[in-house]
Amino acid sequence: MKRRILSMILIIAVLTGMLPGAVFAGNLTSTVNGQKTEAPLWETLLETNQHYLIAQAETFAPEVGSANGEWMVLGLARNGVASDRDFFGAYYESVKDYVQENINAETGHLHPYKSTENARVIIALTAIGKDVTDIDGQNLLRGLDTLSYITYQGMNGPIFALLALDTAGYAPVSEEHLSREQLISYILDHQLPDGGWAAESTQDYADDMTPMALQALAPYYDSNPAVKAAVDRA
Repeated sequence: MKRRILSMILIIAVLTGMLPGAVFAGNLTSTVNGQKTEAPLWETLLETNQHYLIAQAETFAPEVGSANGEWMVLGLARNGVASDRDFFGAYYESVKDYVQENINAETGHLHPYKSTENARVIIALTAIGKDVTDIDGQNLLRGLDTLSYITYQGMNGPIFALLALDTAGYAPVSEEHLSREQLISYILDHQLPDGGWAAESTQDYADDMTPMALQALAPYYDSNPAVKAAVDRA
């Protein structure tokens, strides 16, 4: 069930991200009440997943976590879809509780080795217009502090850190210890021979890190020749 939710949300993330629309340019033919109808594939996928996420939002209590938390909030918010109950408000309250219970007061990390905890929550809170620098006095950007911490998790770390910073043009808390250039270089340096990216460093073939890497690199496609070459190759 969790994998199904994640796959649904990944489709919404890709559809509402910055990947070329040509990826979804085909048409899908379906039969409704005996009548054949044709619609662009991206419209059909988007509508199907919107209905799915709304149903999930009415069923599950929001929480900090990928399936019923950040990615559901992101999918609903970026598509301008709201559930009948205050899903976003309930999610924000769960974030405040989670931050109070889990943040490292010294480092700002929400998890000892998973930087995506900070990045994921930053992305979701930005989508619903919340101030990520003041969650009951805690600045979640502070947790994206060093490249060594962010890359400890594998490719997930730098990809989602870059996505998080670019959701609203956030500046790294310390340019001395972490910069966008460092994150971009790390992602480019770990492109696989087949052109994609993989979550695990021991894996030699691409997986679903590839569309996430493409979204993270997309804002730099026109200004950075190395990024353009890597994206074209992917």
